[in-house]
Amino acid sequence: MLQLLKIQNCKEYYQDTWRNMMSTPNLEHKYPTYWILKNKFKNNKGEPMEFTHHSFMIDILDNEQNIVVQKCAQIGMSTCEIFRILHKVSQISGITWIYVLPTETDVRDFAGVKTRAIIQQNPNLPFKKTSARERLETLSNPPSFILFKGTWTEREAIMIDADGLTYDELDRCNFDVLTIFESRILNSKYKFFDKFSTPTFPEFGINEEFNETCQYHWFVKCSRCNYWQYLRFPESINFERKTRICIKCKRELRIEDLINGEWAARYPSRDKQGYWVSALIYPNYSVESIIRESEKPDKQYFYNFILGLPYRGSDVRVDESAVWKNYVKMDPPDTSRAVMGVDIGNVHHYVIGNEKGVFEIGEIEYDNKDPEKGFSRIIHLMEKNNVQVLVIDAMPDINHTRNLQVNYPFRIYPAFYKEIREGDWVIFKNEYAIIDRHRGLGALIENLFASRMTFYNIEPNIIKRVAEIFNKVYLKKETLKSGEEKVFWDTPKREDHFVHALVYYLAALRRSRDIIYVEEKPPEQPLGDIIKRRRKKEWL
Repeated sequence: MLQLLKIQNCKEYYQDTWRNMMSTPNLEHKYPTYWILKNKFKNNKGEPMEFTHHSFMIDILDNEQNIVVQKCAQIGMSTCEIFRILHKVSQISGITWIYVLPTETDVRDFAGVKTRAIIQQNPNLPFKKTSARERLETLSNPPSFILFKGTWTEREAIMIDADGLTYDELDRCNFDVLTIFESRILNSKYKFFDKFSTPTFPEFGINEEFNETCQYHWFVKCSRCNYWQYLRFPESINFERKTRICIKCKRELRIEDLINGEWAARYPSRDKQGYWVSALIYPNYSVESIIRESEKPDKQYFYNFILGLPYRGSDVRVDESAVWKNYVKMDPPDTSRAVMGVDIGNVHHYVIGNEKGVFEIGEIEYDNKDPEKGFSRIIHLMEKNNVQVLVIDAMPDINHTRNLQVNYPFRIYPAFYKEIREGDWVIFKNEYAIIDRHRGLGALIENLFASRMTFYNIEPNIIKRVAEIFNKVYLKKETLKSGEEKVFWDTPKREDHFVHALVYYLAALRRSRDIIYVEEKPPEQPLGDIIKRRRKKEWL
């Protein structure tokens, strides 16, 4: 049995595990790793699947519970997850599994190339040959299905009932659409649900999920001093000899030490299963390449993609790709219940959109001789787009913004920047919007990274200018009087008007969620008559 499974290089822990498996009936049904090795399955490159250098994958594959994996890049997690799913749907008839990736391009590349290649390399897998690129169907009766979906449009998630769900690269998915996918498995008796991703920021996406789990770490026993440890950077690295070392005796760790590691939970009392996979525990990842990546200026890449850890340092920057990945060349599916954000200056910058995304961005020239002209243009845009909530920069012309508010009560909110130490980053009080500038900008950045702010068919010249501004957005570190370090997002002055308009747009979205919409009346009636507001004491 051990020879069949090719685990002779694994430690006694795994030998005991497999001995226990020998006494278990129907091994193929219970253990995906046994199923893979017995059937001599190959990966998409035609290479035999192995668990010698991937010994840390054995528990992840064989874990019968739903799992969360916070991981580095290029360690074979997607391939293992596909085999984990293939095992489930081949053993259970009549189930449907949805495999979710961030974009349609990812779906085409993964389902149409990688997964298809796995099926072609393994003719003994019980799947039908079909031309459908985004669907796999088993030969069982009734058949089971694997569907591959992106997260850009809600229609991807609607009308699909499922028994299993996988989020691949969670941090780069559209979180609003993910909630719809999750509703698809609520009525299933199985409710299989796996999530994995390279992390981005602390307390976001996969890191937020991982922090709620038992937090498995791969512990390695030094064969020289018998000290158990999990590998960390830089303590586990000898930079001169370019080797992994024991943090206690400082001698080199052997490859066998890495292979014979064992998962240990930081919080064993927690039921939710989560694993942290770093390049440090993967024997195929050379120490020389790890050191080389650590010396590059892009620290976020090193922490996220090499160490599998979230990172938010003072050197972190966003760039224009944060905007372009949210841009689509299509009309918005819905323009109702619009909101608007306006930054006031020598040129007024505005953003109009709704919960679906942004569908208009533009500028309004300010005439010093006739300031009313610019504000009249804002009102025209409000009426044209049936804007329900407008958050507008209160300064430098508070009188004009206040006059607008008098004519449109509970629809227009002059905004002031002020530090908010607790609670949300925006507070609506006495018909004004109080916004924490840095936290509001942080909320904008996180929405962009999470693909929660779609830009629909914005004029190319405008979206290009908006995107270029984000090349200059950066994280700033300050030391407070208390000695505590504060890290926050900031922008260069005089170039960030569209950024502020976007923050005001997000604030307007927050306020619009406090509106009870009723059936619209004929358009000749004042727009303010077609909505009612739920007054909250803490806000109004």
